[in-house]
Amino acid sequence: MTTTSKNIAAIDLGSNSFRLRVVKLRGCGKKLKTEILANDFYTVRLGENLSQTGQLSPQAIDRGLAVCQLFVQHLIPHLPLSIRICGTEALRVATNASDFVMSAQNVLAHPIEILSPTEEAELTMLGCITDIATENNRPILVDVGGGSTELIFSPDVQPPKLCSLSIGALNITEKFISKRPESTADLLEISDYLRKIIEPALHNLLGNEFCACHNLGMLASGGTATSLAVLDLDLPSYQADMVQGHQMTASTINKLINKISKLPLLERNELPGLENRGEIILAGAMIYQTIMKITQRDTLSVSTNGLLAGILAQLAIVPN
Repeated sequence: MTTTSKNIAAIDLGSNSFRLRVVKLRGCGKKLKTEILANDFYTVRLGENLSQTGQLSPQAIDRGLAVCQLFVQHLIPHLPLSIRICGTEALRVATNASDFVMSAQNVLAHPIEILSPTEEAELTMLGCITDIATENNRPILVDVGGGSTELIFSPDVQPPKLCSLSIGALNITEKFISKRPESTADLLEISDYLRKIIEPALHNLLGNEFCACHNLGMLASGGTATSLAVLDLDLPSYQADMVQGHQMTASTINKLINKISKLPLLERNELPGLENRGEIILAGAMIYQTIMKITQRDTLSVSTNGLLAGILAQLAIVPN
């Protein structure tokens, strides 16, 4: 059997952040081992004010293109044999998304694929499902991004069921979060809004399983989940090996929301390990809080992987 040794790369152009990962594949058949060669993250806020204007702002486009130029420089030393570049919610819905996509493709010298909500959910599940051991094999996966939240359920013998909601940490922040500490009434307004969107979606996703969904495992991926884990673990900075598989309780998330909500917006960015995510962490945390309340889940497990890892996993099995 032929032994493989090649570098592959994935880029996730998200509504809040852009990510790049380059890995080396070694081995043969299904026994491939991976080594991470580059793992870059930048807060871009591509979807800033998108929910109000319906368009990507010139400033957001400029920030995105600047990061794409950095990615080109980071790719050069590794010479990846295959690259896959994917865009998500902001590039799905912005009326001027093509303005960014065409320019970014010129910078990256590679086509950009805009994932459908279903494709995004499937790849996110692929990236997470083999990483975390839950109390059973039928988890609900929740991925809270900047512009959307993916809900994915794996029944026993059926393909995963998928649902994408147009609520995320960035657009909920823009809709509700002020620059001052949030009052109890503010938090209740956000919770009520989120519940009205999330509860019917979960009923539809889980069907007859909804009444027993408190018995299902729950995985959480994305920047909000890993940032909450950093805060819960009281880490000075993000450490993937500590965050991976970390379990968080509903009580812990409630306490973090209470703590964060009492801080002015700009002070939230000073919390350790948040990598400029402090301004949107409250909204993202409240999405998880709402889902845990609806499903009566007391714990969730955090995955450091997700969409980016899923893109790479799929790329790894595609013959060149």
